[in-house]
Formats: sequence, structure tokens, C-alpha cells
Amino acid sequence: MDSRHEKSLTALGEVTGESCQTSILYLLPSGEQVATKEAISNAFAQIPNTIQLANISIDDQLKIGVGYSVQCIVVSATALGYPQTAGE
Repeated sequence: MDSRHEKSLTALGEVTGESCQTSILYLLPSGEQVATKEAISNAFAQIPNTIQLANISIDDQLKIGVGYSVQCIVVSATALGYPQTAGE
């Protein structure tokens, strides 16, 4: 990308993406493993025309319930891109 395009990127809004996995009886994982890459992809998909993410925060959360736990990677960021025009 040349410098003309970088200067025209605007903040499109705040986005959050996550990737979670549940463990039954705290030991037996169910489903896909948690992945930062998946959480970032989910954040990108929230606002159309997102080119990049800025001000990224990545958090690892563990929620414990009776007989199960849920581990999540949560990505929060500002989406940057080109705003939609009236004809799009």
C-alpha cells in the first residue's frame, strides 16, 4: 500500500473478537482450541471495509462453572479502513 492510501484510512469503530473452548469436568476439552488468530479474524469481520486493526488489546479469560470451564482469547481493537460511500 502506498502512503496516499494509509493517510486516508479512517476509524470505522471499535470491534471485539473471541475464540473459546469449553472443558468438561475441567479436564476434557471440547471443540476447537483457542487461537489468537481466530479471535483477530472475528474482530476483522465485524465491520465491512476493515483494512487493519489498531490499538489492539488481547486478553486470556477463564470462566469456571459447576463441572466445566471456558477459556477464551478476547481481542479488542479499533477497526481502520475506508468508509462506505452512498453507492456501495
